[in-house]
Amino acid sequence: MRFSLLETLVATVLDDLDDHLVYSTDNLQNAITEAEVAIVALRPDASLEVQNYICVSGVAQKIASTYNRILGIPRNKNGRAIRLVQRESLDAANPNWVTIAASAVIKEVMFDDRAPLEFFVYPPAKAGVEIEVHASKNQPIYDFNTNPNLIINDIYKPHVIEYALYRLFSRDGDNTPNPQRAMNHLANFQNLMGLKIQSDQGISIKNKTDQR
Repeated sequence: MRFSLLETLVATVLDDLDDHLVYSTDNLQNAITEAEVAIVALRPDASLEVQNYICVSGVAQKIASTYNRILGIPRNKNGRAIRLVQRESLDAANPNWVTIAASAVIKEVMFDDRAPLEFFVYPPAKAGVEIEVHASKNQPIYDFNTNPNLIINDIYKPHVIEYALYRLFSRDGDNTPNPQRAMNHLANFQNLMGLKIQSDQGISIKNKTDQR
C-alpha cells in the first residue's frame, strides 16, 4: 500500500500510522476526499481548471458535467478580451440581440450561478469558435494506490489535514479518542478558510484599485 503525503501527515497526527488499530486506510482516504469536497464547496477556485471551449452555433453554451461551475470566461482564443455583462442589461439595450448574425469573435458573455454550467455569448457564436473558460473541476474517483494526488491546489493542504482530522475524530464509537479534538480541528479548518479569504481580498486587484 503506497501512502500519499497527505495520508501520512493525517495518520501521524492520529498516532495510527503503522497499526491502523482505530482508523482503517479506507477511513483515512474517505476523510481526505471529503475534505476536498468541503473545500471546493466553499472555494470553487480551489479546483480551478482553464480549458479551451469550442462553441456550438448560437447564443446558448454549456460546459461539461465534469465541472461544477463556471468561474470566468476572459478571452477569445485569439486573445481578444470578453466582457462579462448582465443579460438583463443586454436585453434592455437590444431586445433582438439573439437574432443578429453569428460571429467568429465573442465580445460579451453572461452566466448565472443558478445555472452554473450554462452561459450565453454575444454576438451569437459561429460553430467552432474557441474561447477560454475557467471552471471549477469536480472531484474524480480516486485510486490512492496509483494516483493519490488531489485536484485542489497544494496551498490547501493544511485545510485538508484539519478537515480530515475533524471527520476522523468525530467518529461515533467506543474507539473515538476525543470528540473535543474533533471540534478543535473543525475550528482550525474554519479559521484557515477564513484567513484564506481575507488574504485573497487583501491582495486582490479590485481592492487595490478601490484604495486609490
